[in-house]
Amino acid sequence: MKKIFITSIFLFFTATIFAQQTSFINIRIRDSKTEGTVRLKELSAEAEVYADIAVTKLDMIIENTTASILEGEIEFPLGENESITGYALDIDGRMRNGVVVEKEKGRQIFEAVVRQGIDPGLVEKTAGNNFKTRVYPIPANGVRHLQITYQTELKNTDRYIFSALPENQLDSFDFKITILKNNALMPKELSDKNTFSFSEMNTGITATISKKNYKLTSPIIFEIPSETSDVQDVYTEDIGSSTYFYFSKKIKTEPEEKTLPEKLTVWWDISSSGEKRNIEKEVQLLETYAARLDNPEIMIIPFCNEVHKAKVFTGNSKQELKKLRDFILSLEYDGATNLDVDFNFAGGDELLIFTDGLSSWKDGSDFQQNISVPVYTINSSPSADHSRLKAMAEKNSGAYINLSNPSADVSYGLKKLLENPLRLIKIEYNKKAVEEIFPSEKSIVDENFSVAGILKKKEADVTLYFGHGTKIENSFTVKISATDTIQTKNIARQWAIKKINFLNEDYKKNKQQIIETAKKFGIVTDDTSLIVLDTAEDYVRYNVIPPKEDEKLYRRYSELIKNSNNNSAKNNREENSRKIPETVYKNFEAFRKWWNTSSEEFKKKTNLKSKDESDSYEIEPPVLSRLFSAGRNNERENYAAESAYAFTDSLSLEVELEEKEAFAENPSAQNKEASIQLEAWSPDADYLSILKRTKTNEMYKKYLELKKEHSSSPSFYIAVSDYFAQENLSSESLRILSNLAELNLESTDILRALADKLVEHKYYNHAIQILEKLVTLKSEIPQFLRDLGMACYLNGEYQKAVDTLYSVAYKHWDGRFAEVQQIALNDMNAIIAECKQKKIKLNLSDIDKKLIQNFDCDIRIILTWNMDDCDIDLWVTDPDNELCYFGNKLTYLGGRISNDFTQGYGPEEFCIHEAPEGTYKIEANYYANHQQKILQPVTVQAEIYTNFGRPDQKRQVLTLELTEKKETFLIGNINF
Repeated sequence: MKKIFITSIFLFFTATIFAQQTSFINIRIRDSKTEGTVRLKELSAEAEVYADIAVTKLDMIIENTTASILEGEIEFPLGENESITGYALDIDGRMRNGVVVEKEKGRQIFEAVVRQGIDPGLVEKTAGNNFKTRVYPIPANGVRHLQITYQTELKNTDRYIFSALPENQLDSFDFKITILKNNALMPKELSDKNTFSFSEMNTGITATISKKNYKLTSPIIFEIPSETSDVQDVYTEDIGSSTYFYFSKKIKTEPEEKTLPEKLTVWWDISSSGEKRNIEKEVQLLETYAARLDNPEIMIIPFCNEVHKAKVFTGNSKQELKKLRDFILSLEYDGATNLDVDFNFAGGDELLIFTDGLSSWKDGSDFQQNISVPVYTINSSPSADHSRLKAMAEKNSGAYINLSNPSADVSYGLKKLLENPLRLIKIEYNKKAVEEIFPSEKSIVDENFSVAGILKKKEADVTLYFGHGTKIENSFTVKISATDTIQTKNIARQWAIKKINFLNEDYKKNKQQIIETAKKFGIVTDDTSLIVLDTAEDYVRYNVIPPKEDEKLYRRYSELIKNSNNNSAKNNREENSRKIPETVYKNFEAFRKWWNTSSEEFKKKTNLKSKDESDSYEIEPPVLSRLFSAGRNNERENYAAESAYAFTDSLSLEVELEEKEAFAENPSAQNKEASIQLEAWSPDADYLSILKRTKTNEMYKKYLELKKEHSSSPSFYIAVSDYFAQENLSSESLRILSNLAELNLESTDILRALADKLVEHKYYNHAIQILEKLVTLKSEIPQFLRDLGMACYLNGEYQKAVDTLYSVAYKHWDGRFAEVQQIALNDMNAIIAECKQKKIKLNLSDIDKKLIQNFDCDIRIILTWNMDDCDIDLWVTDPDNELCYFGNKLTYLGGRISNDFTQGYGPEEFCIHEAPEGTYKIEANYYANHQQKILQPVTVQAEIYTNFGRPDQKRQVLTLELTEKKETFLIGNINF
């Protein structure tokens, strides 16, 4: 086998090419007031390059300079051909490797363990090729040590690029790269010796750099040109009885020019995330391509959460191209990204879609649609869904042009636009000797092409045929031999990465196979994560096999498994999950008993009800100072008795009521006239004052100016969106609100706040899409299902609403969500009653008849909030001045409040079946937050019903923010 000798290595820094792109590593700070309190203190990176594969390990020290214990989130995008393959966290002074688990399971375990105050770590994939790691705890005034390893295929390039760019200055930065080649001697003449230290080896070279008090502002790039050869190096790795192989080759084929379009349709993503793209680079590519066309008609269609008005340019004179450039550069980037649009509707001979492929508004499942003309997807952001963009283009006879790679300049993109793509037309091999070769036939081929597969015999020949369309223009044969190849590591994992990329082309069909492959080879994917737990007991408790290289931990785990009935307990849990929990029936009967108790009977009771006697309703007449004797603790008692209400500068607002007809199964119920007065929530913010002093037709422009300062604040978008809605600027209001979907990929806190606001403003279709995403992200949270069911009801999807709400009742939830089933059943039964009254047919065959009864009420109030591990209380003061709250759960007049949710989301429910005349004051009290994070304000939503479950039911919603613990906000009054 001919040896490949490296003739030279060039190392250089680049500053301009990344000028408009975001940093690679981002330590999330959730409150601008605490900027700099959690930071990346030290970064060491070590890379090994061999064949066309690079493995890079990032070693990070995270510092917490506050006096509080915190949970840390570190976000980072990876490139098109990069995958997370390793994770480690310091536990008891030693680094412990993570193990692969299914993503949903990993997140559930992480959050459960954090609530116990134990040390876990998790790295997971969010949207596109973006990743984040969550670490707990980062001790007060202390540090945590973690490592992340990622594997890169140096495809289409002879460069290794290190682009892990921290946002802050580091106390220390160390970088080491080892470039390995089989028996290759490195030359002595190397560049940048003053910056890097070099050392030679028989098989390669090592370069190092070490800096103190250093900020890395641009990528480090090693260019590694090599001699070409007709004889191909083959790399293999034996795993068990399987031999995995990998080889790559430069493909030489004459380019084939394509027929250029006369009508070019350009879709231009103007969502907020579009600002992270290198717009100038993209405009240059479009200008250069347009100049090559013959008197074209070019239509530019901007889009974000909605499609905007198109602009058509005719011809490609300098003047017309300048108009095109000026138009694109004038576009404002705002709102979420919606990729579920009909890209066919505008016509054209060819489509160019400029986007990062991250669909934040809808799920983007319709993006990979069949288009009648060639499609080219173009992206210049390092944070992107490369797989989705590539699949869309290749499915429609085009190509994905990834301009985020520093090696990809405008000429690279233009070449792809002007030529028909080269494809792998056919692969020939003995199927008894070789199996599972990737990539598959018909794949687009760039200059460097690599293949991985499994060798089943001692040796085999693999022949690959290349060309344009179906015409074969080039071929070569590679001999794979188990005895005459270069044995090295990470080849099997590279094969697995290629297989996963292939399976991702039909993700829904291949999801389970992707998970199995990722778990076997230790790869983070859309559905798998890497987790580190604290003790062997934790691994047993959550049914996770610990890393075998940690011999002491693994031995302890094995002993515990032998001495436990873990498997039988698991089977019992699965068996029980098919049955409705007995507590659901018990709570249903308790609620029925309360509902059947008349107001006169309540007044006859004399014994004060204790906090834990859920089936007892004895109370005595109210004395305000005594209502707090059942408090959770002294702090809570004292606060509740002495609290002064924090009101904003707002006026009481008479709200037009939304009417919903319902059916009352209680014929004796007397419907009563009632009015609801809600306090208008108006935060005291300078930006609102500025907007109020701005002319209506100039408000959006002014908002865009203000956005530059407040772009990371959910509160800003919520408050401004509300104000635009108040001024009847509904389209702008929705676009502004949709920014919440772009802020932090897969943040359930932000997404629930967004869903709440969408429901409040009656954008039910959009709310359903966000809530379905929430249910997927956190299936263990019953409140998201309840929210989804109610959004479906409000949208007229009654069957889906009933089915979704009933699923809350029969599923088994964590104990911290006790009694949430009863609230969902109350919602469900009111919907069933309404459908009965309206003669809308429902299929109720799967619902237990013992759980069907409509509990109509004069007043019903629901309070929910968007954050987990957060304690908000619903307070209702009745006409007798008695406060109904967690410490006084049943009032003299018969008012009833549900279980006290102290660890997140709510809902808390107040009901009174027969309400005496008078005023009922509704308040939300922000009692505590147990999250170990630096937080944004909590978004709270109140649903107020009068004549609930009856034909004249009325419902009104208010969404507001509570910023400080111990804050109490007056939601409004109900006047009976």
